[in-house]
Amino acid sequence: MDQRSPGQRISVNDCEAIRKILTADFPEEKQKWSLLGQSFGGFCCVSYLSKFPEGLREVFTSGGLPPLAGPDVVYEKLFGRLNPKALDASQCDTGKVKERNGAYYRKYPEDIQRVKDIIRYLESDKIILPSGGTLSALRFRQLGMHFGAHG
Repeated sequence: MDQRSPGQRISVNDCEAIRKILTADFPEEKQKWSLLGQSFGGFCCVSYLSKFPEGLREVFTSGGLPPLAGPDVVYEKLFGRLNPKALDASQCDTGKVKERNGAYYRKYPEDIQRVKDIIRYLESDKIILPSGGTLSALRFRQLGMHFGAHG
């Protein structure tokens, strides 16, 4: 499970409707499916489990069990207050992302200008991905979240 697009939350109702369509011709015992949710996907899986437990065989979560305060509070702690116009997450007010970006750019200072050039290019040119989606500046910046999770 993932978000539909930046700023839009996935609907577990959508997922349940898809499950029902995909498994309509299956025997009843084969109509349940398994979910794996990491980070935000863990929040989605718990929500799915709460609303449609009859559609699930099993659920696995990794780093995404919901706190009492909800996901927005968690992401605020991680990212701080993001500036949507920022060229990179180092322009956050607080958070782990700013710390990790600072460490990266201290190690690879030549990438500072390279990333700024890529962001400017993506803001002025439309890049279509093999999936049919668009490589936006925001999507490019989100790639670093995956790379920054290691080391």
